[in-house]
Amino acid sequence: MGLFHWMFGTQGGSGLTCTVCRRELPRRYLIGPERQGFCPSHNLDRSFCRVCSSPIPPAAQSSPFCQDCRQSSVGQAGEAMALLGQVQRELRELGLPWWPQSVPVNLSAAVQPPHVATIHWQRSQDAQGRRRVTFQEIRVSPDYPRLYLGSLLAHELGHAFLVQQDLEGLSPVITEGFCELCGWLWLGRQRDPRAVRLRARMENSITPIYGEGLRVMIASLGPQGIAGIAAGLKVTGSPTALAARLC
Repeated sequence: MGLFHWMFGTQGGSGLTCTVCRRELPRRYLIGPERQGFCPSHNLDRSFCRVCSSPIPPAAQSSPFCQDCRQSSVGQAGEAMALLGQVQRELRELGLPWWPQSVPVNLSAAVQPPHVATIHWQRSQDAQGRRRVTFQEIRVSPDYPRLYLGSLLAHELGHAFLVQQDLEGLSPVITEGFCELCGWLWLGRQRDPRAVRLRARMENSITPIYGEGLRVMIASLGPQGIAGIAAGLKVTGSPTALAARLC
């Protein structure tokens, strides 16, 4: 619950009401990103939209997205492929030096949390013995809002880059942190104001691999941006070591 913090009210109660259930908050309660108060008993991962952090009424918590964000859901493979092309183009403009061949996007209900998106590839050798990587598909759950799906596609393209560059042996924190950085940087180019909130959720994630990894990468960004991070990983396996040399 990286966006939520404990607060303490006066003895006997806080005097405030919970944003989710509208009951009076206990003396010890949680405060959210927009200064809302919440009972500690709520499942806050489901109580807030994963895109914009807006509260989701209890009756609608079968989806992790609010009604407004669900209106931008991508439900067709053609839409997803068009979005993938945009993500590839914008990450290239941000400085990531390589992208794979066209990769089909498969919207599959079989993809379930925590694996909300995965990229599949196959290794082979040509007649000269050179190794080749063929990216077969990016598989992702259907009906994700456009911003959320775009950040996931950018994340999976980060994995594709690492595979192509033979950087699969990095630590999970560095690997997932780099891929999260791809999504975070892509969101930074989007004009939708909800992208700011989604980036904040990523920055403040308490997960020891994804959240901490992203924070390491953000702290390591130097004058060359993500291109410098990628070069540092190739040379040293450490974004921080490269940042120290560039700055």
